[in-house]
Amino acid sequence: MPRRDADQRKQMPDVVKFDFPVVGLPEQLDGLTIAVLSDFHYVAPRSMPSAFQRLRNSCVSPALLRGAIEVVNQSNADICVLAGDFIEYDWDSAYVLASEFLSKINTPVIVAVLGNHDQRRRGSRPEVIKALQHANITVLDNEVIHPFGLGLDIVGIGDYLTTGDFRPHKALAGCVDGVPRIVITHNPDCAAELAEIASISLQISGHTHGGQICLPYIGPLLPLLKKLPLAIVQKHLNSVQHWEWCNGLKTVPRPHGGHNSLYVTRGLGTHPPMRLFCPPEVTLISLQRADEPQGLSASAPQTHLHDM
Repeated sequence: MPRRDADQRKQMPDVVKFDFPVVGLPEQLDGLTIAVLSDFHYVAPRSMPSAFQRLRNSCVSPALLRGAIEVVNQSNADICVLAGDFIEYDWDSAYVLASEFLSKINTPVIVAVLGNHDQRRRGSRPEVIKALQHANITVLDNEVIHPFGLGLDIVGIGDYLTTGDFRPHKALAGCVDGVPRIVITHNPDCAAELAEIASISLQISGHTHGGQICLPYIGPLLPLLKKLPLAIVQKHLNSVQHWEWCNGLKTVPRPHGGHNSLYVTRGLGTHPPMRLFCPPEVTLISLQRADEPQGLSASAPQTHLHDM
């Protein structure tokens, strides 16, 4: 393979596809496909010291963004879910990300929730929202919408780590009784709390980067380092409580019986220094009508290398 083609292939995300059974899904929505992108951590190109340039390149590259959006556009998905952390630290980057990249998504419906990075600087929250809205992206701020009719709730809930942003009761108040419910929220740690208050067909989250640095047959490295007195390790450990939910399709028991389902994407961006055995991901979920609850083995997620 020519070196240029090999380098280009490195910039392409994995494509994770699976069918997900949904009890009560209306017949006309059988096969509805959800594309998921998350954790961009985008830093816009500009004049900056070389150290910051290295940081920008390590977060997410333009080539990776274009490749991920191409996957979404070729998938014929019905809705694209953007699960937060659009920026790394400055909100000017949100305008560039939205106008130059996210505006190119061609799915009929595009929805977004904010992550903790989108709100950690004073004043960044309204700017990130404005940037996304300028790209015709619907930002869900603890609310429910019905773009496919009243037979399916699409719920966006605020970030679990950001003070005052996580308001599930407000978000769920507009749901239709007895219909399937797709919940989008950045941080998967809230799944246990949500299981106590609501029946959720599928929760879609990001935040964890899949652990980012993983070891074969062992899993994420960070939890193994929790006894080390390293500030950077403790910082990342504290941002995730349920490392057992850091990647893939999971079952979250409800206190009074039954369970909610949770899918956590590895996302696209990377915190320094690197990803290891944990490549960036685009997720394609096909909702399948089911008459009764089924186990998660109905269709195990399948990973495909994106072939340009």
